Amino acid sequence: MAPKRTSKPKVPKPTNPEGGRAPKAEPAEPASAPDPAAWSGVMTPPASGVKIRMYRQGHGDCFLLAFRRDDGKPFYMLIDCGMKKGSKLQCDITEVAENIRDATGGHLNLVAITHEHEDHVSGFKSEHAVFDGLTIDKLWLAWTEDLDNELADRLRTRYKDTLLGLVAAAGQLEGLGARDRSDTRVHRIIDSLLGFELSDEDRGLAATDPAKIKGRTNKEGILVVKRRADEREGTVYLRPHTKPLTVPGVHGVRFFVLGPPENEASLKDMDPQGEEFHFATAEERFFLAAFASSPPTVQEAHQPFESRYRIPVAKAADHEHRAFFKEFYGLGNPPAAGDDDRSWRRIDGDWLRSSEQFAIRMSSYINNTSLVMAIELPRTKKVLLFVGDAQRGNWVSWHKQEWDSRSGLANGEEVTVTDLMGRTVFYKVGHHGSHNATMNKGGLQDMAQGEFAGQFVAMIPANEQWALTTNDPPWRHPLDAIYKAILKKAKGRVFVMDRKLKPPAAQVLSGAEWQAFLANSTQNDLFYEFTVED
Repeated sequence: MAPKRTSKPKVPKPTNPEGGRAPKAEPAEPASAPDPAAWSGVMTPPASGVKIRMYRQGHGDCFLLAFRRDDGKPFYMLIDCGMKKGSKLQCDITEVAENIRDATGGHLNLVAITHEHEDHVSGFKSEHAVFDGLTIDKLWLAWTEDLDNELADRLRTRYKDTLLGLVAAAGQLEGLGARDRSDTRVHRIIDSLLGFELSDEDRGLAATDPAKIKGRTNKEGILVVKRRADEREGTVYLRPHTKPLTVPGVHGVRFFVLGPPENEASLKDMDPQGEEFHFATAEERFFLAAFASSPPTVQEAHQPFESRYRIPVAKAADHEHRAFFKEFYGLGNPPAAGDDDRSWRRIDGDWLRSSEQFAIRMSSYINNTSLVMAIELPRTKKVLLFVGDAQRGNWVSWHKQEWDSRSGLANGEEVTVTDLMGRTVFYKVGHHGSHNATMNKGGLQDMAQGEFAGQFVAMIPANEQWALTTNDPPWRHPLDAIYKAILKKAKGRVFVMDRKLKPPAAQVLSGAEWQAFLANSTQNDLFYEFTVED
């Protein structure tokens, strides 16, 4: 079925919290579409190499890869399928799922899910009617999803406790009432996070009976695929720097697993400048006091002041000095119009505002658990790099090991991450091009070296207008500096989900080189597609 063209609503200009207007995003123009039959037919793999299809559903990842098997039949691999709520771009997620079904003849040989965020897995759940009808041979997940992994289990428990704390914080903020815009903003951010981390049922249980929580909304999306795969070849949990993986019938293609690191400190390392994230540092202690599931002694241990220095609002109304509190702290009857209610003197809910930063960091932590794969083609040794939403700690960990005969390679063969980077000719840009998901040193600057330098191509799955106008503060997806660096590296050969391809200046790339690039590309409202030849 050919996707319907959609008109784009007008959106308000975003406000930059640092002052002035946010940078103007390039309009999300639909690309000129070829014959609609190209959308609905079977996806044919190239004679050698791989065809990569990036769907244009909205702010999220969904990539379909087609290899040619030794017997001439196609081998289809799907990497993620999701989008942020309300970020629809050129087509809807239903059209994407239906196209995956039609393009593969209803048979996915392999699905890889990089991590459990909404923009990577929501399509599996929302379109389960389609995915339930597919044949899915095998599922690859990161070791962090393995129920038998001790570190993964510890991290899951801690993350569940954190979600319970966010539910409690949201409840307390709601109970306090929005005294100012800051309270309203924090409440909105927490609600947004919880909206795609917990089902409605689980969110209710989190506040009343947290021990009965079954699982998170995003886990349900993964389970849709897992149930299908477990009926055939099963689920494999991948660990970094183990023996490179191969797939049946596709001779010579190797999958090097780079991340996520099996190290808690690396998983907490988010920022390119080296700042680390800890679940229970002093910055978050006030927030932890909101844990509804914690016993009173634990809550008390995390309070900002000793109990003898605190008078709760509920007790102040009956305190012996209640007249003082009524006059100077805004208790009692509502103030007259124009009068100061003195509530600014109270700190009864101020500490809950730290939950905003905590929620954002926690979301970044899940990004850092992304499954990262370098896919090596057999003849030319070109590499395709899929990083999910990996952030600094994940990236840095790659360079700490190498592959040789001890890790399953032939005697005398040695592969390093620097080597893989130097041969990388395709890069799926991490986390929509955000500030901390594409490293320069040890990353972008090391890609496509030597004979591979003139072949670099990148894809960025981002709806910039949505990211800028519906989030507070605006999300810079992609960050302009990173986008320009990638554009320079690729000499203009960058597919951005919400933009048309535009030829670079002749001094950057010749007309013949641009036409050769277009000859290996497909553009329409449903997807962008590119063939990496081997």
